[in-house]
Order: sequence, then C-alpha cells, then structure tokens
Amino acid sequence: FFEALDKNGANFVRTWMHAWNLPLEWSRVTSTDRYSDTDKYFNPGGIERMDELMQLADEHGIYLMLALDAHGGFITDGEWPLNNYNSENGGPVNTPEEFFTDPDARAKYKNRLRYLVARWGYSPHIAVWEFFNEVDNVANEENIADQVITDWHTEMSAYLDSIDIYNHIISTSISHDHIDGLYSVADMDINQRHFYRETGNIPGVLKSHLSGKPFVVGEFSREWDWNIDFS
Repeated sequence: FFEALDKNGANFVRTWMHAWNLPLEWSRVTSTDRYSDTDKYFNPGGIERMDELMQLADEHGIYLMLALDAHGGFITDGEWPLNNYNSENGGPVNTPEEFFTDPDARAKYKNRLRYLVARWGYSPHIAVWEFFNEVDNVANEENIADQVITDWHTEMSAYLDSIDIYNHIISTSISHDHIDGLYSVADMDINQRHFYRETGNIPGVLKSHLSGKPFVVGEFSREWDWNIDFS
C-alpha cells in the first residue's frame, strides 16, 4: 500500500493498533495469521511489524496518524475478553470502565506510552498519536460517564506531552456522540469526529469549529455498514 500511495502522491495514512493489527499490548490476537499469541509484556510480532511500518513510512514519505486503541477492544461484547487489561488475562481490572479509572490500569497504560515514545517517538513520520478510535462507542456500550472518559484523556495527554520531546500531535476521536469536555482537554492538539450517514452535515460542522483547536474529519462515508449493497 505504501509503495502505491507514494507513486500516486499520497503521504498520509491512519491505522490502528488492535488485536489483529500492530498488537503491541495484546497477548492474545484474533482474526489474523500475521501475529501469534505471546506471554511477553509486549507482543514481539507487533513490535517487529511496527518497526517495519516505520521503515516503510520513512522510505515512501508516508506520515501516520496512529490510533493506539479501537473501541471494540474495550467493549464487553467485542474484544474485551482478549484485552490485556482484563483480569481474566492477568490484567489489573474487571471491566472496561475500570480501565479508565483504576490507578494500576492507568500506570500500565503510561508504561505503554513510555515505550511508544522511546522506541518510535524519534520519527517525524509519526504525525499524530491518537488515543482511541471512536471512544464514544465505549462510553455508550458500557454506560461510562463522559467525565470518566474526559478525565482519563486529560491525564494521559498531559503525561504523553510531558515525555514526548519531539512534540508530536496528540488527539483522540469520536464517531457520532459528543463527550462532554473532551474537546477542551488542554493537551489534546486537534479534535476529531467521524461522519457516516450524515456526510451532508460536514461543511456546517467544519464551519462551527472555525474557532478554537483544529478540527479533523478522520473518517467519512455514506454508510458504515459494509454489508449494505448500494448497487
């Protein structure tokens, strides 16, 4: 993909770390034969693939918005049963909500941020650290209060900003539901939202965010359900 993008003049991509892609903090992987389960603190296959990704990004002039987690990994009916933070897998907490509130879980997450910065923070091809892909979906599915999500992002963005001497952009994203206070977190550099089934509203929303932080539409399409046939 990077070679083809380079040949066609593209220089920016967005990708996720998750149980099936770049699974840095996933001991149990799913839906892929690219990675193997492991008993290591960080997944060696995820590390190796991320090293390769950064090499390719440098080679082809590609800049990455790297989503460090996707919402499905913190939803009980999603990939939470595989999650390293889940006590069933030796993690510190029992529920997705406790991931955001428990001091041990927060300390564990900061270890991950420290590793990310230490190993790959040197590269200008990390354009954006994005904490979550669509964190509002976690809040909705698990009935987590907005303040809990905002407090977590406040602490983690401040910590990441304090250790990243190269000052990469920091962000997170939501899909369709507002998280009270999230757009005002001081150490978040850009705000993001994804638009599906309402692409006609994008111009108006962009205009409404002309003041304040830069506002990014990180994903958009007529429909999010790939099973629908519009032919």
